[in-house]
Amino acid sequence: MDKNKDGFLCIDEWSEGIDKFLQLSDEAKQGFFNFMDKTNIGMVDQLGFLEQMKMSLVKEEVQKE
Repeated sequence: MDKNKDGFLCIDEWSEGIDKFLQLSDEAKQGFFNFMDKTNIGMVDQLGFLEQMKMSLVKEEVQKE
């Protein structure tokens, strides 16, 4: 995901990565990216993003049980 290995995901890197998990419209991806970009710098912390995705998957599994 982090093509330039700086620890952050720009919208292009993030969009390519999210496509592996979810099928979203470009508008939805932009909105989700903006939500994840807590500091409004146009980048998302890769580890923070992956942790959020992992937590979402765990919550989903718990709800199924």
